[in-house]
Amino acid sequence: MADRKPKALIVEDNKADVAYVQSVLRSVRHSFDTSTCQQEAIALLSKHVYDYILLDRELPFGSDGIKRTQNGDNLFEQIKRDPRHTATRIIIITAFDISDPDQALDMVKHGAFDFIAKPFTSGRKKTLDKVVQRAASGLAAFHPAWQMTKLLPFIEGCCTLVQKEEAKRYKKVLADAAKSGHAILPQPVGNHRSGQAAVYFTKDLVLAWEDYRRNGINVPPLKPEIACLF
Repeated sequence: MADRKPKALIVEDNKADVAYVQSVLRSVRHSFDTSTCQQEAIALLSKHVYDYILLDRELPFGSDGIKRTQNGDNLFEQIKRDPRHTATRIIIITAFDISDPDQALDMVKHGAFDFIAKPFTSGRKKTLDKVVQRAASGLAAFHPAWQMTKLLPFIEGCCTLVQKEEAKRYKKVLADAAKSGHAILPQPVGNHRSGQAAVYFTKDLVLAWEDYRRNGINVPPLKPEIACLF
């Protein structure tokens, strides 16, 4: 029997964006349903369980209603509370370039799988096809897009290493490079207050990692399954 296609729900009211998302999902051989408002999405969710949902935050409640960010947020909360959809991964669609990115990031921290920025462009490292393929894959337990982590766990988890002592050595290499101005890390390597953990966004490190290597900083290569996500 042929493998089952991953199935998605697209919740988006902009016709051009819907057409683009549908074309991407067809290209990766995912099946999908489409809704253009909160009410349509609720009706579909009452009948079907999806592998993942692409959810625009700003959408109308009904087919002839006014677009409101709250409608997308309310739908997000409703899905997260429904025990039938506990395994469904929600990808937030957001106008990242023209709105506050902290709002979308906050939703990821509260249980969204990831987010993708509009307008959709092929020039970005983080493209829609990569995001949906990761959502449909077995990488659900690890969310490198926005997982908060200390530097050492990042090196141990995302990089090709032999043992923990080796990871500590690489941490020192990178910390020294940051102190000398040869590497820029997201929030401090050593200048945090006493007792305060140095916290990093994994996404920032993933995007910068190959630049560090190209600049001659002796850090280990990323694991292939991590490097390909961005």
